[in-house]
Amino acid sequence: MKVLALALLFCAPLFSQSGALAQVVLADRVRVDSAYVSLAQLGTLSGDAAMVQAASAVLLGKAPAAGETRAIELAYIRTRLLQSGVEADKVAFYGYTRPLVVGASAQSTESSGEYRSPPDDEGTRRATTPTRVPAATSTQEALQAPAGQNELVCDALDRLKRRLQAKLTPPQGEIEVRELSRSRSLLAVTHGTLLEVKTRHAQETLGKLDYELTVDIDGHTVTGLTLSVEVGVRMMCMALTRDARAGERLTRDMCEPREHFTTRPFAGLSTVEAALGRELTRALRAQDWLTESNTKPALLVRKGESVTLRAPLPGGGVLSTTAIAMESGATGERIRVRRAKDAGPAVELVARVTAAGECEVD
Repeated sequence: MKVLALALLFCAPLFSQSGALAQVVLADRVRVDSAYVSLAQLGTLSGDAAMVQAASAVLLGKAPAAGETRAIELAYIRTRLLQSGVEADKVAFYGYTRPLVVGASAQSTESSGEYRSPPDDEGTRRATTPTRVPAATSTQEALQAPAGQNELVCDALDRLKRRLQAKLTPPQGEIEVRELSRSRSLLAVTHGTLLEVKTRHAQETLGKLDYELTVDIDGHTVTGLTLSVEVGVRMMCMALTRDARAGERLTRDMCEPREHFTTRPFAGLSTVEAALGRELTRALRAQDWLTESNTKPALLVRKGESVTLRAPLPGGGVLSTTAIAMESGATGERIRVRRAKDAGPAVELVARVTAAGECEVD
């Protein structure tokens, strides 16, 4: 049945007007500031209020990263409507058949497809001058939800943030909970008091999660109101200011603190001091994040080099001699060293690296 429905969907005219309850005029290209793109952000919706509200909330996938552009085909939009429980055949589409979602700083000359004029604008054609990219529109602004409903959602997001901050205890930064979408039943709510926010998952982790809200509406308890969110960590992290090769040692001018939001475990270097002196384990590009995995402590002793070997004496004082490093090592690492021939019989010891060219025997 699902396959048949999809087949009928793709065979249907893209701009069907018969029996349409809502109309969508898709823009040429837009910028968005949210993690995901909703239909409301791609153009102007009008018609039946309930249909417009339901269609506006349909998500069309992740927004492109900075510097990137994503084209959204009209057939895909209709498929997402169907998958989200919206009657796609009740929505008439006009405007561009392939709207572009533009990431920050991105420049694109990619085609937005053909233009179909809405009924009240049959004379309109694609402009010969560059299309102005609209200002970013947040998902909540696009939905134009009732104030009472937004208060409920904000209360739920605040509760989730406090709960997940205590539960997940990220080693860096703080938990941030972003709204992705609201169910049709939640979109129908105009007021009420939030009673409970219950997870639909066996375990709460970073990433996309669905929650069921329980709300008191005029003395009646209402359940089954679904709120989908994205849970991540917002932190300060060091980014590289220029391209650098593997093995290059980080200096202050190579590190720039920037705010970073991630939905995956991320061991970023949070301060300039934490990054200074570390070496890159692989080549990186400008603006890449500096992490524990793509950097390592700089080697203070290299294999084959002569080092100063110190050993504390029982009664106080320190005995110093020269040795040859049999291994390379960074601060605090234990390496094998061999006493130099001119310092007496060759003896191999294990010593701890304490500074550049210096080791200590415990």
